[in-house]
Amino acid sequence: MTDVILDWQTITAKLALMKRLLATLHTIGADMGWWTDPRPTVGDDVEDDVEMATDRVKALAVERVLTQVVDLAAGINRQVTVVELGEVTDDTRTSFRLVAEAGAISADLAVKLGPSVGVRNMLMHQFDIEPKQLVPAAAQLVEQYGEYVRQVAAYVQNKSGGR
Repeated sequence: MTDVILDWQTITAKLALMKRLLATLHTIGADMGWWTDPRPTVGDDVEDDVEMATDRVKALAVERVLTQVVDLAAGINRQVTVVELGEVTDDTRTSFRLVAEAGAISADLAVKLGPSVGVRNMLMHQFDIEPKQLVPAAAQLVEQYGEYVRQVAAYVQNKSGGR
């Protein structure tokens, strides 16, 4: 049997992509005024219709970014837990607990990230999500996944000897 080793380059590339996606999400949220006050309900006039359509496009981008960030983290979690713990799980929520057991993130962060799987699933299976529904989740996930990227990057740096 061949020893399985972590692919540090792939993990580092996924972390870099997550970082870029989170920056995009933060920019969209700031542009939409999400990080201070939720946007007001739009009226029926033409200018509001254009603004609502713009918000809908941005909301769709946010949906895609959020699902992609969770999926990237799940992939990293699977790779780390297979190598470090010899465990495989298809359950993304469980993968956060396992990656914490492997030492890549704190147990506290694993608990905080668990609900993001539900957000991801809602985005993937619910077809008409209002932009204002994304505000609390997006703001929280930018912060939490930013911390995930920092902790996993430190883990990679430590375990790979700086590779």
